[in-house]
Amino acid sequence: MPSADPNNLQTVKFPGVSPYVLNGYNEYNSSYNALAARVQRQYSHGLSYLVAYTWSKNIDQVDNLSSGNIFGTATENPTRWNGYLNRGLAGFDMTHVLSMTGTWKIPGRTRYHMVNGVVSGWELSDILALHSGMPFSVYISGDNENVGTIFGRQSQFPQQVAGTHIDHRTPAEWFNTAAFVVPAYGTRGNVLRNPAALKSGGLVNDDLTFGKMWNIYREDNKFELRGEFFNLFNHANLGFPGQTVGSSNFGQVSSTLNSGRTVQLAAKLHF
Repeated sequence: MPSADPNNLQTVKFPGVSPYVLNGYNEYNSSYNALAARVQRQYSHGLSYLVAYTWSKNIDQVDNLSSGNIFGTATENPTRWNGYLNRGLAGFDMTHVLSMTGTWKIPGRTRYHMVNGVVSGWELSDILALHSGMPFSVYISGDNENVGTIFGRQSQFPQQVAGTHIDHRTPAEWFNTAAFVVPAYGTRGNVLRNPAALKSGGLVNDDLTFGKMWNIYREDNKFELRGEFFNLFNHANLGFPGQTVGSSNFGQVSSTLNSGRTVQLAAKLHF
């Protein structure tokens, strides 16, 4: 019978018993360590802003207790027998997160009342979000370890035979797919869950709003003109690549984390 030594990658502790038996609900742990900093200016002279940065590391053994997914990627659900093999970066770990928000009441006023109705009183707001990529795992399909599966709950990992780095990463080739192969039948691959070398692209998103309010007749009657720009710079934030060895999309990114630029213009009457 194989030992519990993590260097022994042959199979699970009790190969004759389904991995679904005695699933380790309520016994997995996680840790989160972070350094956070922020700079804030309260609203003064028409300007306010907040800049917040977090440098963190999130480690766990499982991201959820279902056979579903997180951020569109598959998840691994360990048993009590392979929990130590599944300890690694959380699927939602983001090393760097930077958020910047601000509101600016644009100055500009003339001595002419009619001109002021056009050029003064405009307000600009912006939310900029930046974060680094998130880790993901690579898998093999089927029961190559010959340990039995129930509804695919026990994910299995490939054997890594080379480095994953490539000089020019593109959506068509996000990492070196030749680095992973299916291990010998009846054995476990040496790849662990969410290795640090495999991460998705980061996120760059800027949402901008500008608008102006006019008083109409009485103070509580107003007319508002507003414009909103979501993903202002139309930045393509790439999603996760295909993660199953041998699949047609293995190592290829075919989705994005957010949609393209969206513009909304609205006029509103308050009464």
